[in-house]
Amino acid sequence: MSIPLYGAGFLTDGTLEAQGADAEGLLTPLHYSDSLGTPRDNAFRLSYANTYKLQPDVYAVQGYDAAQMLAAGLAAVKGDLGTKAEFSAAVEKTRIDSSRGAFTLSKSHNPLQDIYLRQVSGKENKLVGMASKSLVDPGRGCRMQGCGDPLRTHAAALWPLPWRQHGRGLVPRTLPRFSSGA
Repeated sequence: MSIPLYGAGFLTDGTLEAQGADAEGLLTPLHYSDSLGTPRDNAFRLSYANTYKLQPDVYAVQGYDAAQMLAAGLAAVKGDLGTKAEFSAAVEKTRIDSSRGAFTLSKSHNPLQDIYLRQVSGKENKLVGMASKSLVDPGRGCRMQGCGDPLRTHAAALWPLPWRQHGRGLVPRTLPRFSSGA
């Protein structure tokens, strides 16, 4: 008898080389697959491989998506980071044309995105099918004891920055300032 093995989405990303043949056939759901085969993904994969001499993974896709979000926000405020509310509003309204499929942000600022079922084949997470179309995070907030209390939150303990509550989580009270070099 054979029972399929399922795991969390990131279980196989960036680790297949080390897992070797033991990962073969493992099924995982995630917002990206190495074999989506869409024109947008094919172009991204080719450009990334030519530039970095590596095959892109979910982390490369997320980095590119984050850059698109920042670019949309910066364009909306013409580079003026002092207009935080306008920057945030622009990012909230942005539709990201990602190689993983287009997505927007929910009211809880999480991506409304497709989730794919992938299966390890060799050194790739191959597309099996759609696990969920446009999955929405309900954004109900954190219900853990101490959630939102910087003194009891792991992030505050790990990084000694002055923290403040923002939305569903914590952010540093002060963020580094970046110069455009102009």
